[in-house]
Parts: sequence; structure tokens; C-alpha cells
Amino acid sequence: MLIDVQVNYYRTNRIVSVDANTLRVEVHRLQSDPSFICYNLVGTTDQGRLLIRSSKDPAEMLDLYDAYMDQAEEKRKAAC
Repeated sequence: MLIDVQVNYYRTNRIVSVDANTLRVEVHRLQSDPSFICYNLVGTTDQGRLLIRSSKDPAEMLDLYDAYMDQAEEKRKAAC
């Protein structure tokens, strides 16, 4: 099921359709500084993998993930 997500590209906010089943939060640790951990919310569009948002705060990424999954659930219920 496709949902609309907001992505910031070079100071321009865009709405992009992403397959809700492919949304996930990925964790990356810098090799140069292992104490720095970055959390990325990613998904898949019809054109491939898309970085939706990146943050050092895991709660922010998980809240955003939950909000998009709630949006997908509402869309599923409306379609039935």
C-alpha cells in the first residue's frame, strides 16, 4: 500500500509515495567515531530506495515511523 511521506530535498519539501510495507528504521555507526549513531527512516518508491529522514534521536525516528504506519492502517481501513 502506498502512503505519502514528506521528504526534504535541498531546502524544498516534497511529498513522495512510498510502499508502507518497506518502511524501516536503520541504525548506522560512524567508523571514524563509533560513539556517533545515526538513525535513518527509509522506504522504497517506484524508483528505488529512498532516505526519508535522518536523526541522532531514536525516539524521533520511531515516532515518525509509527505515524506513517498509522497513516497506512487508516488508508487500509478506508479501502475496505
